[in-house]
Amino acid sequence: MSHLKSETALGAGPDVRRPTIWRGAAVGGGASLLINHYTHTITQEMHTGELAISHYPFLLFLTVVLLGLIVQPAFRSLDVRPLLSRNDLIVAAAVGFVGTAVPPLVIRFIGTITAPYYFATPENGWAEFAFPHLRPYLFPSNSGGEIAGFYQGLPPGAPVPWNVWVVPLAWWFGLITAMLMGLLFLAVVLRRQWVDLERLAFPHAEVTLSLVEEPQETAHLPSCVRSPLFWMGFTVVFGAMTWNVLGYFSPAIPVLQFLQGYPYIIPARGFPEVFTKFDFYVVGFSFFTPLEVLFSIWVFHLLAVVQVGVSTRMGFGPSTWDSGTNWQTAGGMVAFVLWGIWIARHHLGDVWRKAWRGAPDIDDSGELFSYRTATWGGLLCLVFVLGWLVSAGMTVKVALMFIAFYLIMSLGVAKIVAMAGLISLRWTWPPNQLVMGMLGSRLMGMGNFAVLGFTEALHTIWKGFSLSASSNAARLSDELTGDRRRVGIVMLVVGVLALLVCTTSLISMGYKIGAENFGDYRFTNSNRATYRMITAAVTEPEAIKTEEMGFFGVGMVVTWAVLLLMYRFPWWPLHPLGSTIAFSWPIRASAFSVFVTWLVKAIILRVGGIALYRRSQYLFLGFLDRK
Repeated sequence: MSHLKSETALGAGPDVRRPTIWRGAAVGGGASLLINHYTHTITQEMHTGELAISHYPFLLFLTVVLLGLIVQPAFRSLDVRPLLSRNDLIVAAAVGFVGTAVPPLVIRFIGTITAPYYFATPENGWAEFAFPHLRPYLFPSNSGGEIAGFYQGLPPGAPVPWNVWVVPLAWWFGLITAMLMGLLFLAVVLRRQWVDLERLAFPHAEVTLSLVEEPQETAHLPSCVRSPLFWMGFTVVFGAMTWNVLGYFSPAIPVLQFLQGYPYIIPARGFPEVFTKFDFYVVGFSFFTPLEVLFSIWVFHLLAVVQVGVSTRMGFGPSTWDSGTNWQTAGGMVAFVLWGIWIARHHLGDVWRKAWRGAPDIDDSGELFSYRTATWGGLLCLVFVLGWLVSAGMTVKVALMFIAFYLIMSLGVAKIVAMAGLISLRWTWPPNQLVMGMLGSRLMGMGNFAVLGFTEALHTIWKGFSLSASSNAARLSDELTGDRRRVGIVMLVVGVLALLVCTTSLISMGYKIGAENFGDYRFTNSNRATYRMITAAVTEPEAIKTEEMGFFGVGMVVTWAVLLLMYRFPWWPLHPLGSTIAFSWPIRASAFSVFVTWLVKAIILRVGGIALYRRSQYLFLGFLDRK
């Protein structure tokens, strides 16, 4: 449901200019390219944190805040017509969502493809066991020490050896561009189902719309900023942040530990940690999430903690750190997505009729692309990805399995982000690991296993690349006037340019300071794990992981059971969403914040009803001044 829209009448202010997309496209595209260029400086050189990896990148959020709450009001206060209209700002934010989805993929992708020829040694056996199953044109050569220069840095004035990068980047850019296009087309196909029919909350988009609201004629600021509650929330968060900064420099000032690092408690011996970190950025977005979804997230997380603890104490389940819980939640994610496809079957049928027959009764004039373009374009992207994987060494059967799981996990994450507004959500188990577990290296063959191994390059910190970003962009496009089709084209162009800028910027930085100095696990550990796994599979082939598959099946059954109870009994309090993400790292890190948000929101609704809830939204918008 549209939480903010109902109270603030977003966009009610006048906008007399002729609708156009070019000003907003220029701002959104320019901001995206700057973020892609400088994010590596912030993360890898300055080591000040990763500000472009979440589902609502903080650098993009900061851009929206600066434009909506500082630049625009400054023009109004001078009695000058603002440079950008509300329509322009929505275009900028929508383009920005797609453009800033690139950095998490690029970091993992570059780390993975540079590892094999640089880290190979006679001791690890990669050259003997892994290299025969790799296509050399997918990896930059180190024959003349070119990749050694990337990891160790070049002498001042030495040129970057781009010649070894051209062919691998061309292949990978083709694949990534097809994925970017295909996922944006998929978001267009699902927009009406998720926005109009299921009425998902889309907290990220709704918060954005509140920040770019056109104020009334007598005001300079959007209504959310004119509320004292907004400034109360801002003051609380800014004060806490300032206090901790002072405590960092002065031992005499005790810092607020619940905002520092990841404090935790251990319920009992053998049980995993229950983290008690409080994150205002999580709380600010979570407040716009339906109450039953918040309740389910922290309840299922506690149930997973209990399950892992009992499994560890009693010795059942896989002997892994999570005792098979993440395989269970992966099964839950598959069940959740299949249910979502089933309830969308009528809409998907309409889309297909429009694409195949041009059905005049189906109106797609308000979409970023026509249903015909989105459907056939998406299928062409799918065929290209399939052909790429087969040319890299996969069989058609295994490639189709991988693509299916990739789409399922990406759909699940995107829908949960649209429902719950979670910032750092990831899929619980990567698609390549699911295929490996179901087939085993002994059954699928090493060609398949090797390609599945280096598809780690596509995992974007397990967040599903750009589908959640594209879904938020499609939701924002619903508020636009003017030619939305051009906005869709701009999104694709900016996405491809962002990929180029982000990649070349990271490579250049590696040759400048040495990737080994990044201090990033994606260049020191996870990139090597891929090839260790391939080598181990050659020397010790594995069978199907039957025990893990059992947990996978249990997860599907539990999720479908919760779905049945939710539809059967109106009083049933749990939503199946919680069973799909119960023990992933972002949920472990943010479950306490979600619990506090649920408790506060439940009290507000019980005491003051919907009227008090709507007034309280401004307080929680103020919490978003800290990441």
